[in-house]
Amino acid sequence: MDTYYPDLIRNVESFESEENKWKLNAHIVNRSLESHQIPNKLHIQVRKLFFAIIGAQVDFRTVNLDILMLSGVVIAIAVATKLLGCGLPSMLFLKNKTAGMRVGIGMISRGEVGLIVAGVGLSSGVLTGDVYTTIVLMVAVTTIITPIWLKMDYRKEVTAVKTDDEWNLVE
Repeated sequence: MDTYYPDLIRNVESFESEENKWKLNAHIVNRSLESHQIPNKLHIQVRKLFFAIIGAQVDFRTVNLDILMLSGVVIAIAVATKLLGCGLPSMLFLKNKTAGMRVGIGMISRGEVGLIVAGVGLSSGVLTGDVYTTIVLMVAVTTIITPIWLKMDYRKEVTAVKTDDEWNLVE
């Protein structure tokens, strides 16, 4: 782990476009901030910068029904593969269906590394703008639905009932 960032920093120079250098540098700063005791507000600002750089490459004027349908299919596959690929093995190892599904739900979110790889693919011409937009939409949707779904799942487990000005927990 100690050699990860210096190697990445040396390899930044090998990226062809300035665009990719910005993305990789933003990712390196973000990961560095996560691993050190940096004030949370600064970390949030760097994260916003990273996602702003990524989002600036998406041309939302080109989003049409075909891209939305493709995005829906990709999102469904992304959710299903994380639920099956992480949730099922977790159920087996934890011997608990609820805990295993929570692991699968928690893994649904796709993140920064996928966006960086997609950005490199777009700038190198391997991906089209439509495919890149689909990937960005998938990352955004899975990032948004994961905490919502987890919150709903935990809410099912413990229901709070108010009686006589007291909270009684019912399982």
